[in-house]
Amino acid sequence: MIQVFNGATCNAGNTSGCGQPPATVVANFNPMQAAVDEATHTVYVPVGTGEENTLGFVLMIDGSTCNGTINTGCGNTPNRANVGSGDTDWVLIDPATTCNATQTNGCANIAPALAVGVDSAFMSFDPSTRSLYASSQDTNTVWVLDASKCNARHTQGCTNFEPTTTVGAGAWAFANNPYTHTLYETNQFENTVSIIDSAVCNSRHLSGCNQTWPKFDVGNFPSFLAVNRVTNTIYLGNNEDNTLTVINGATCNSSNTSGCTSLATTAVGTHPLQVAVDEATNTIYVVNQDDNAMSVVDGTHCNGTDTSSCGQSWPMAPVGDSPQALTFNPNNRTIYVTNRNDNTVSVINGNTCNRITTSGCVPVATVPVGAGPRAVGIVLDRNTVFVGNRSDLTVSVIDGATCNGTNTSGCPQAPPPAVLVGAFPDTGGNNNVLGRSIAVDQHKHIVFIPVAGDSDVAMLDGNACRAGHVNDCHVKIIKQRMGGFPVTAEVDNATDTVYVANHADGTVSVFRSSH
Repeated sequence: MIQVFNGATCNAGNTSGCGQPPATVVANFNPMQAAVDEATHTVYVPVGTGEENTLGFVLMIDGSTCNGTINTGCGNTPNRANVGSGDTDWVLIDPATTCNATQTNGCANIAPALAVGVDSAFMSFDPSTRSLYASSQDTNTVWVLDASKCNARHTQGCTNFEPTTTVGAGAWAFANNPYTHTLYETNQFENTVSIIDSAVCNSRHLSGCNQTWPKFDVGNFPSFLAVNRVTNTIYLGNNEDNTLTVINGATCNSSNTSGCTSLATTAVGTHPLQVAVDEATNTIYVVNQDDNAMSVVDGTHCNGTDTSSCGQSWPMAPVGDSPQALTFNPNNRTIYVTNRNDNTVSVINGNTCNRITTSGCVPVATVPVGAGPRAVGIVLDRNTVFVGNRSDLTVSVIDGATCNGTNTSGCPQAPPPAVLVGAFPDTGGNNNVLGRSIAVDQHKHIVFIPVAGDSDVAMLDGNACRAGHVNDCHVKIIKQRMGGFPVTAEVDNATDTVYVANHADGTVSVFRSSH
């Protein structure tokens, strides 16, 4: 609620009007610090929704009919303009003439934007130099931006963003089934999964991305997914339920959603995160953050068409402290698990740790890496393992040919050379800067690393960048920005498309893998 009172009769020298009930304007959420454009009598009030997953907006109150002496317009619903993701805290006026309390023809659906540092706070504008100063709390810097090239009339200097498609609140992670052209995407803040038709919405057909995708309900705080293409089953970890949701991909996909309800679940460990599948043995691996363990699930009778064994408990394999991510290499049957709190990767032999036998589930090696590892990916043809380290903005590079489940001769005893991937290195250490996945284009051997704090995606050439050749790891940043806080990525080779989940916007960025 916004209250309006007469400053002429309620001030330090005159308090005669301070006892009068103020007029009010309904703001629904949390109004922040306002700004006034005296030329148009518009009061711009940024509104904080309190939800990081929603787009912020600015109310535009007509000050000519809602002020200290005239309140006839205070009961009207103010015009509003949508802005960026999350709470909107601060507004500066560089006189707005077509987006105000009485004119909205210049209010774009989503306003053009300028990228700034992580966790932006107060701003200041110098009209003489047309300079905008924006503070970044996480980088301890002030960004100096040229507002003469990014304003209401001139947008050629504004930040360019990749096209997006809208999903749900708290977009998080993907699983792609190329056989059904279905991209499953989890929405953490509404406990749903969106179903994107990758044949309709991809880098070659962006017009198909402008639609509302079907959703279905899952467990509490859904996290990561994996697809078993042999059984056409999708397994989804529900982080706060300690379960896996088991989805039948034949009846829950982009062309048929009849089976997306009344889904089976199976219990795993405490706070499950990433999921991986060994299709050859029908084994599902799940890392459990608070148990320091990996669940080993038998998919034979716990899948999309047969859930008869989903009610049983599953064996657990010990790993490091706070496991975050895992990946499975089907070529040498090795599981790699990243452990955030002890800065290591556990290496497990999948030949002796699967649904048939768990005799060899103890890690055969523990590899030290960078600070806070929480993402991992493999270029299969090159047998190179890439580990994303959250807290130092780096990617460690491991030779999977000599560090795997059956050969540990090349497993490093000290952290291997790492590659700095952030566009702005001074964001290191803010604990939320590197994304939660590493996606690999297995055809082109391109490695994609979301950098959440920069709203960027970094690329590495997996042909040149490999263990022992880290000097050839030249980082390229996708030229156009992602949305708010990109956390995971997925590659669809059939359409040459990379999809990136923007956690704060409830959107998915879409761009061509051959950037």
